[in-house]
Amino acid sequence: MGTTEAVSDAKAAPTKAVKFVALTPSAPLLGQVGAGTDAIVDAIARKRNLRLLPSTAAANRLGLSTQVPARLIYHTDGAAARVVLGNLQIDFRRSADRVLALAGRVSGLVAQALRDVGKGKVTADHLRRVRDQLPASARKQLAQDINLVPAWMRPHFKEITRDDA
Repeated sequence: MGTTEAVSDAKAAPTKAVKFVALTPSAPLLGQVGAGTDAIVDAIARKRNLRLLPSTAAANRLGLSTQVPARLIYHTDGAAARVVLGNLQIDFRRSADRVLALAGRVSGLVAQALRDVGKGKVTADHLRRVRDQLPASARKQLAQDINLVPAWMRPHFKEITRDDA
């Protein structure tokens, strides 16, 4: 534990993560704990009014890969940029509207995860894992967005949403 002064100083001292984004540390009794990368990326997206679609971390988030990326890449409709937070590097890459058509939706995350696994490398086990992780409402959204994904992904989307239609 720290002294009362140290705790109150830690509680009141926001830190600057990126230009125009200040973070207030949480749990000051345990030491200074900053915001997670998702909170930082969301703050940058709100500040710059961006549509974002995670690229490298999509397969990991859905349990299709155990690899945790050392560099996070997000597709965006804004300018390309790089943000460095300690040892973590976050890249924002400008992408075409057809890639960002599903930005901010569960369908976009699933499409990126399948893209990360690779065309022709998606197995029934991958599809089962995705299906098990998504609630019925998210699977319904996948069925509605099936025309927005590439043709090679459509059978996979149909398999994930099977029995939900």
